[in-house]
Amino acid sequence: MAKFNYVMDVTKEDSFVQSCTARQGDAGETITFNLYDDGLPISRNIISKAELIMVTPMGHYIEQSMTIASDPLEPTGSILTTTLTSNFNAESGMAKRMYVKLTMTTSGLVKTSPDVIYYVIPAGDISGGSAHDYISRVEEIIQQVTDLYNQYKEDLKNVYDTTTRELKDKYDQAVAELNQSVTDFTTNLTNQLTTLTGKIDDLTDRINGLDGAVSDLQAKMDDLIANGAMTQAQADNRYMAARGSITSDTQLDSTKQVGTYEIAMTHPTLGNLFGTLLVQGNVINPLKPTQLMVLMNKVMYRRFNGTVWNTWTEVGQPTQEKGAIIQKNTIITNQALNTILDAGVYRIKAFSGSNGFDSLTGSDGYIEVYGFENESRLQRVTMGNQTSGSVKEVWFRYITSVTVGAWTKVGGTEIDYATAEDIVIGESDTLMVTPKALKEATETTVPFKEYFGMGEPTQNVASGEYSTVKLGKSQGTSTNGQTKRPYTINSDGTLTLTRAARLNFKATVKIVAGNTGTIALYMYWYLMNPQTQLPSGMVGDDVEIVSFGSTRATNGQLNYNWIASGNKTLDLPAGQVISFNVRTQTNAAFRWAQVESLEIEEVLPAGTQGLNISSLADNPVVRLSDLNAILKQQQVNTGMQMVNGENFQVTDPTLLTGLPLYASNSSSYSTLPDGETYFTQDSKGLITIKKAGYYELSAVVKTQYRVDINNWHYISMVRTRTDGSSTDWDFMPTGGAIRNRNRRYATVRIKLEVGEKISFKSDTNLPSGSTAIQFINVDWFALKRLGD
Repeated sequence: MAKFNYVMDVTKEDSFVQSCTARQGDAGETITFNLYDDGLPISRNIISKAELIMVTPMGHYIEQSMTIASDPLEPTGSILTTTLTSNFNAESGMAKRMYVKLTMTTSGLVKTSPDVIYYVIPAGDISGGSAHDYISRVEEIIQQVTDLYNQYKEDLKNVYDTTTRELKDKYDQAVAELNQSVTDFTTNLTNQLTTLTGKIDDLTDRINGLDGAVSDLQAKMDDLIANGAMTQAQADNRYMAARGSITSDTQLDSTKQVGTYEIAMTHPTLGNLFGTLLVQGNVINPLKPTQLMVLMNKVMYRRFNGTVWNTWTEVGQPTQEKGAIIQKNTIITNQALNTILDAGVYRIKAFSGSNGFDSLTGSDGYIEVYGFENESRLQRVTMGNQTSGSVKEVWFRYITSVTVGAWTKVGGTEIDYATAEDIVIGESDTLMVTPKALKEATETTVPFKEYFGMGEPTQNVASGEYSTVKLGKSQGTSTNGQTKRPYTINSDGTLTLTRAARLNFKATVKIVAGNTGTIALYMYWYLMNPQTQLPSGMVGDDVEIVSFGSTRATNGQLNYNWIASGNKTLDLPAGQVISFNVRTQTNAAFRWAQVESLEIEEVLPAGTQGLNISSLADNPVVRLSDLNAILKQQQVNTGMQMVNGENFQVTDPTLLTGLPLYASNSSSYSTLPDGETYFTQDSKGLITIKKAGYYELSAVVKTQYRVDINNWHYISMVRTRTDGSSTDWDFMPTGGAIRNRNRRYATVRIKLEVGEKISFKSDTNLPSGSTAIQFINVDWFALKRLGD
């Protein structure tokens, strides 16, 4: 809506007259006043109330409140603003009066501005669909008048400011000029309104004429449609325009608009589709289109039945390049081979036809037919066993438009394959070894092994004669582990045999004796509870694998940490449970019992023939390089690397707690191929892992004591991870009376990552300054890889 701005002085009745024009029935015009008092801005702080007063052309009185705000361009002045309601423009003509009434804050004095000339133009009298254009044109004209007036007002304000401030003495002359200007403006406005009225009349005539033109145009459109003209949408649905790409089966099913599409996708039943899709409309029923796919190797179509798509039907194939070879469905049995001329590959089954060769009769194989530009053909027959893949004979001939050539034998050898028994015996030099037969041979001749890591400890037992201790998780098996494992691994840390087997157990166990209760005099370890789980015919001693007994130095009681290993071979029946149990006197207590590691190996029956692969080296049909590559990889996956010596021995250590130790490496050994390694050592002996996997870590630590000690001495293995964190494994604990030379062995199974480091640490409760330890050395260290 329009905006009007006025600048006036409340004490100068002869100030320039302001004027504006509105349209009858309008509302929402914004009127803003900047008022002065004898040339000075009126501050908003001294105005209590501001009202806009108007006496309409017919004499009705209207008053409306105005908002009072500071003038941003005149900090000491004020701006008075109001938005006109429809009452101000209800009557056409010039308002009798329009001015601002101010009520001052301090004295209650009332001041008024000079009158504003306010003219309301009568409303236009048009209606119907053409009213919009008329109103728009009228608004344009009014806006033009408003713009002219605003520009005039701005010029007038400049004249006003200059005149009032610099040419006070010419004030009367300026009033006269303003009155003349108002007269001229009124005359000009009257003339423009007269012209506008004429233009409105002309526009009305044009609108009336447009109705007739529209009627003529509609008649012509009806005539075009009657003669076959179509809209754009109708044309799109009738003609084969290029539409885009199809990339999914969902998109393919939803495509029903007539046109051509590029198709590149993988269909769930048709496989890879690359080509062009054409969608053709149905003239009789447009809701039942047809899709036609032209692919690289075939043409297919299907029709939409109004609800779902029918199945795809293959109707043809693009022309093959002459001589192209493709698989044929025809099976050759009793045909004449000189009639098989269509290029392709055919299967031969128990051949009894003609035009072949003698050895082909009754045989199986394939015949390949190749076509050439001169219409000649090449036939090649490959005879052999289709199940095993062996090749006996290969024959070929040429056929031209004039002659059928004779068959010529070009080669073929009968290849026999070794059985698992042949491989085990290892004496033949004419048999081909297959992976399946090699697998069968190794499954029966390679003993089953499985390695278990550290189990969950049984802790803080206050009393009770027997306590169950859980096994750890499996960390690898022999190559036949998935097929030859003789037991199941239970969730409670026990094993249950699924078949009878002779098994060898190698276990390392740890105890921490001493507790707030009665201290144990002994701790015996069994492979199962000797009271409730013994196989028939066995006694407790038969299944005992490790035992700890107290010493005189400990006054008949066990004390401190102990780690020991044991070995036992047993014939066990199917259904037997392997459940480690530790036994103490009935009322004894202990802090800790744990299975550190366990290795189980099946002992093969006496007389089992071992696998002898060495004799296969003389077999001319075996790819020994491939077999060697497999064996080499097996060496890398499950080999061993070790070091030993005394070059990192520590003599007369003064550091008794936290003394670092490193594996000596005067000599090193490995079962790995050249260039392969599991670990490296730096100049001080720190071990760094180079290949990740599950490992069995073994070490021997030798210690020489000068005097009797009745203390504990623990050797820990330190594992430092790549993030800098570390774990101390309780590796070789010793307690009680110790003297002279002690050589201790321990093993643990854990998973290691590339970059992790291994070292050792000595701790004891010997008093500071003690010289009891003469020397200590990690004599040898070995890593045996169990698997990934």
